[in-house]
Order: sequence, then structure tokens, then C-alpha cells
Amino acid sequence: MKIGIRRAAILGLVIVSVSSFPLWVSSLSIGDLPALAQVQPIADLMEIALRERAEVVLIDGSEKSGRIVEMNQQTFFLGLGSRREEISWNQVDSVKFKGDGIIVSPVGEFKIRGKGGPRIRLRNVPQQALGDSPEGNLVIDLREIPGISEDEIGEFYKLRNKFQYVVDIIQYDLHQNRMVVELTGYEKKDE
Repeated sequence: MKIGIRRAAILGLVIVSVSSFPLWVSSLSIGDLPALAQVQPIADLMEIALRERAEVVLIDGSEKSGRIVEMNQQTFFLGLGSRREEISWNQVDSVKFKGDGIIVSPVGEFKIRGKGGPRIRLRNVPQQALGDSPEGNLVIDLREIPGISEDEIGEFYKLRNKFQYVVDIIQYDLHQNRMVVELTGYEKKDE
């Protein structure tokens, strides 16, 4: 098996190729090479923009709103003005998003506007399918969702090249420890 590594200097990313199949890894150093078995093909990971404002309904009926600024499998941080509040997923009934979609990258924030296109509803998304996203984007590991075939993952990959997806709703089922995630696609424009 041939492994090649090259660094994309502008974004500080490392591109790893295993037998000509590109994988995306950030912050990889040569000392990390034994961990390559854990690296996933980029097609398995779906990075999704969040909208400017999140309306969070907790299972006790109370509501909070703000901007989700970081999330992982167990919690997310809601920006409330100048402070941040950590909220555990097991306290959440639903999160509805409003406003423009925001994609956060190492080079800045970009608003996503325009007429929405294709909608996707991901069902049975387990908590472990959520990837760490310190920038406030949603990252879903498609291989962790039961019932999604290789062909469907390939279709998501094709759509991701044409559309930037933005989260509309996350409905959390505490008893099943699963989520339903509804997305809208916005056509990417050539720059």
C-alpha cells in the first residue's frame, strides 16, 4: 500500500493519499502515521453549516436561544451574547435553526444565502455519528448511521460537491439516543 502525504499550506491541512484514494486530516505530523488506520475517507464525513440562530427546546419544556459555537457527541455550546452555555444532548428535545447559514472555516465565516434546493432528512443518527466541531459546524460520520448503504454515501458525496447543506432542525430522542437531522442544500457558486 502506497501512502503519500502533502500539506496544503494555505489552510494548514494535510492531505494523505492511500493507494491514490485521498483522505483529509488536519494537524497530522509524521509522528501520527501509525494512527492512519483510524483516518476516514472524506466521503464518510459530511460537514454541514449551521444557521445564525438556534432555538433550543429542552426536555423540561424550557427554551434557550443563541448561536451554537461548538459541538461534539455529548454537548454543544450555545453562545448567548458574550457568554457561552454548555448544554448536554440528553437535555435536548429539539433545536430549530433560523437565519442565514454560516459555514466556518480556518479562513473565516461565510454566509450562505439564496433559494434553498434539495432537502435531506437523516433518520436514526446516533450520537456517536457526530464529529467534534470546534468551529460550530455540524460534522456527521455517515458510516455510523444504521441502514445507509455505500451507494447512498456515494450520493451524499456527489451532492456535497454541488450543494452546501445547512441544518434546519435537529430532533433528539433521549430514549433511543438518536437524532433526526433535516437539511437544506444551497447550490455552490463558482468563484
